[in-house]
Amino acid sequence: MMNLTIYACKCNVPKEKLEMDIRKAFDILSKAENHHPDGSIDELNERDIQSALETYDKSYYCWTLSDVETTSGLIIPRNRRNYRKQPDHMRRMTALRDLDYPNGAWINKNGRPKGSGTAQNKIKEWKELHPDGKKADCIKDTGLSKHTVYKWWEES
Repeated sequence: MMNLTIYACKCNVPKEKLEMDIRKAFDILSKAENHHPDGSIDELNERDIQSALETYDKSYYCWTLSDVETTSGLIIPRNRRNYRKQPDHMRRMTALRDLDYPNGAWINKNGRPKGSGTAQNKIKEWKELHPDGKKADCIKDTGLSKHTVYKWWEES
C-alpha cells in the first residue's frame, strides 16, 4: 500500500482517489495471511492504511525500483539491452536501422518545416490576438516553455 501511495503521488493521482484504491487493495490483501518464520501472522488494520497514506508526499519522488522491490518483496524486471553495454547496444540498433532503411531513407533530408507550426509563429499569432498580452499569459495559453516564449517574444 505504501508503494501504491508513493507512485500515486508521483503520478499526481488525487489523494481521495488513492484512498479509494488503497481501501480496495486493503480488502484483497487483508484476506491473505502474512506468515512470519516465527509462526506469527500479521493482520492488516486501519492503522496500516493511515501509515501508507503518510507517504503521499513529494519527498518520496526519489523512491527507486530497488526500494519498491525491498519493501514489497516483488521482483520488477528492468528495461534491458539483452545484457549489452549501452555503446554495444546502440551499435547493434544502428545497424538494424540501416538494414531496414538503406541509404539513410529514415533521415528527413528536408529538415524541419519552415513556417506553420513553429514556436515563433505560435507566439506571433498569439500576440496578434492579444496585443496587450503578457509573456506569462502566452506561456499558459500556448503551452510553450518559458524559455521558448522569451526567446521569440521580441522577434514575433
